[in-house]
Amino acid sequence: MKSNDFFSDINPRRTSKPEKCPDGFSEPTATIVWGTLLQHGLRPDQLVLWNAFPWHSFDLRRGMLSNRMPSNSEQAAGLLVLKAFLELFPCDQVVALGKIAAAQLGRDLM
Repeated sequence: MKSNDFFSDINPRRTSKPEKCPDGFSEPTATIVWGTLLQHGLRPDQLVLWNAFPWHSFDLRRGMLSNRMPSNSEQAAGLLVLKAFLELFPCDQVVALGKIAAAQLGRDLM
């Protein structure tokens, strides 16, 4: 089975508030990450993706589908969740995508 076959029969749809996005929504960063992974032949069952900052920080003025940098206190609160995740999924390699993820992984998680 080719990597692209994993998602070929999925009809994208928004699971929360479908009235706001009846045709589905493709989050830009996730679209780029998944496209790159599949392009390099990695299968979804070979890895676990998780946000180093586990909540969606958005700009109140631009709406829930916008992005903004999480505050220092938000990032600190996310460390407990990240630590629990890393304990649940021990692995040989962790890769950070982006400055916030790198900073979160660079902090003392133990």
